[in-house]
Amino acid sequence: MELYQRVLELGEANQEFLLNYKWQWFCSLNLQSGSDCPLAESKLKAWRINMGIKEHILIAYMGVFNNINNPHIHLLLWGKRNRFGQSLLNLAHKDWEKEWSCLTKSTAVIEPIYDREGVANYIANKNLPWDRSELIQPYNKRLLDKAMVG
Repeated sequence: MELYQRVLELGEANQEFLLNYKWQWFCSLNLQSGSDCPLAESKLKAWRINMGIKEHILIAYMGVFNNINNPHIHLLLWGKRNRFGQSLLNLAHKDWEKEWSCLTKSTAVIEPIYDREGVANYIANKNLPWDRSELIQPYNKRLLDKAMVG
């Protein structure tokens, strides 16, 4: 089997895997030049802790660190309803963007997900070139299980 065919099949498998979850937000989180995956993961940890406390919400995520053009993370998030009945879809994503920018001195764009298939395709097929990306350590397996479709 040719490498090209294997890459296509891997992209399809990754897309299918990501579609198993009811993601609420798609995040594009930029980082400073020279950032690597371990630094990205430490910034993610600080960000999720800060925002989880501020918003009284538990989140789970999966994503990809990519250094094409500039270091950045594409992240899919799901949030468990908090004691006020709010999920991520009820929260102001601009506040989360601002917190990322304060923490990293880099921009962030966070959008609610209306097209799960499109987002999964984008991450699986456009953001996983083997030599220039790494999977982010998924966070909160227990909540990810609750975010599964069906």
